[in-house]
Amino acid sequence: MAKRKDRVPQRDYKTMNNVFFVLREVAKRDKIVLGIYFLHITFRLAFNFLGLFFLPEMMRLVEKGASWSIISRKVLFFAMGMLLTEVGARLANQLYQPRMSLLRMKVSQELDEMLLNIPYLQFEDTSEQNKFQNANTTISTPNGGLAGTFLYTFELISDTVTFFVYLFVSFYMNYFLFVLVIGSVITNYLFTEQTNKKNYQNKVKMSPYDRELTWLDKGITEDSHAKDIRMYDMLPWFQYRIERAFGAKRELHRKNLQNNLRLSFVNQILSVVSDAAIYGTLIKQVISGQSSLADFSLHFSIIHATSQRVNMIIQDVLKLQEYRLAMNDYRSLVEHNQKYIYPSKGVDAAFAPGPDTSVKIEFRDVSFCYPNAADNALSHISFTIEPGMRFSLVGENGAGKSTLIKLLCRLYTPTQGEIFINGRNYLEYDRESYQRLLSIVFQDVLTYGFMILENVAMRPENMTDKERVSKALSEVGIYTKIQSLAHKDQTYLVKRLNDQAVELSGGETQKLAISRALYKDAPIMVLDEPTAALDAFVEDQIYRSFAGMTRGKSTIFISHRLASTRFCDKIVVLKNGCIEGMGTHESLLKNCSLYAELYTMQTRGYV
Repeated sequence: MAKRKDRVPQRDYKTMNNVFFVLREVAKRDKIVLGIYFLHITFRLAFNFLGLFFLPEMMRLVEKGASWSIISRKVLFFAMGMLLTEVGARLANQLYQPRMSLLRMKVSQELDEMLLNIPYLQFEDTSEQNKFQNANTTISTPNGGLAGTFLYTFELISDTVTFFVYLFVSFYMNYFLFVLVIGSVITNYLFTEQTNKKNYQNKVKMSPYDRELTWLDKGITEDSHAKDIRMYDMLPWFQYRIERAFGAKRELHRKNLQNNLRLSFVNQILSVVSDAAIYGTLIKQVISGQSSLADFSLHFSIIHATSQRVNMIIQDVLKLQEYRLAMNDYRSLVEHNQKYIYPSKGVDAAFAPGPDTSVKIEFRDVSFCYPNAADNALSHISFTIEPGMRFSLVGENGAGKSTLIKLLCRLYTPTQGEIFINGRNYLEYDRESYQRLLSIVFQDVLTYGFMILENVAMRPENMTDKERVSKALSEVGIYTKIQSLAHKDQTYLVKRLNDQAVELSGGETQKLAISRALYKDAPIMVLDEPTAALDAFVEDQIYRSFAGMTRGKSTIFISHRLASTRFCDKIVVLKNGCIEGMGTHESLLKNCSLYAELYTMQTRGYV
């Protein structure tokens, strides 16, 4: 029966709940940024108030016939005040931006760590990948998601404070105009809220296409794909896929554009109606002598500022609601996977195996089923690997060999049954301690854009034992080759990243990968078909050499060919996820028809 996927439950947090969450998260990581942005909005408030009352005050002084010296002092007061508050606001913003960028980077790094720590099955799930991409977008956008919620929370505070100052004045001057303004902005709010919801839903639908476009771009630009694309004339196919994905994104963008155009049309109508009513009423008061020009200027500024502030409050709330949808996705993901940011230690967290640790591996009635699969990939697997044993796992493609190794690596966990290391369930060990037990060369041999010695140690140069690197390279037979390079083991790999880098041949790359396993020098050594592209004779030579280098360790060889079997102490033959035979090479030739058939067929092909 298929194992159920570890789905992320979707939570629906209220806007204010998200606001307090973001403020807590920001304060937890950088309290200073809160104070900086509070100063920013304080300076802006002061600047706005000075600008609002400047013109009406000047008109009032002129109407009263004030002296030039009094007017000059007032102008100087307003000018200096506006200059100082503007400089203060700009300075605070300049301090805020880099600190918030650094904070977003920290949160994004936590997401990356979580992605690397989640169960491997969850990592392989494309829907989960989409959720992580959406979450990273939520964090990485400078004025959206987390940063946007923080920003518009303070904007809302600022606009609300200003609004209440204007509220009393505008309501006292003309309550009819105040009601008109409030009705207009509430209508605007309702239309905008609906538009934002539709636009966000379309944005979420874009995530799979973004991932596809990223993959296609990587396929076109990476060296590893360049030969196939040219030789098989695949560019038109890639172009078709790119255009299809872009077409789907364009359609979603078009829908958002239509939504925004409709919203803009409604807003313009509301604005024209409300402005006409406001201007008409105020002009009528001046003509009838009910107010002076100074009063007109002040009344107009206050009413207009009140209208603006109500609109800004509505926009702030709508922005927070828009970001709420993104923050809900982010928070659901983080809360569901919080344990993977800082993984808890197992019951034997102090377990720190060295290279001479003796390790006994036991599979006890282990079965595994991929999510939504009808049948088990492995069924009722039981065997024991004694310390120092040379163990071979063979079978045709799809027999379950790599799945079994992923179980051993704890990339997967058994659907049924248990795996024991030295008599204890291997899930009880904390992950870091357990990983120190394993040196593995996987099927897909990769090199990284680091120095050769860093590619061997898989550590930065300042954390690398250079003598151990030289020894590992010597044991696999490429030390002389490396020494012939201009910068020896400090030569960089991957030419795409460094013009001075070198590209190793396929065989050299495989030997480099084996040298990593030797450098790590763990008690369990695994070769998971890294030589599948080579012929059986070369594979046999590499496996025999590796067995000699790892003498005394528990060594596991995986292959669909039988080059690794004759020198092994125990061989397990897999077929369709089940054990078809187990024993030595000689016993399996006699007692396992599948093994004998494979061996006879393969050896005949190479005689």
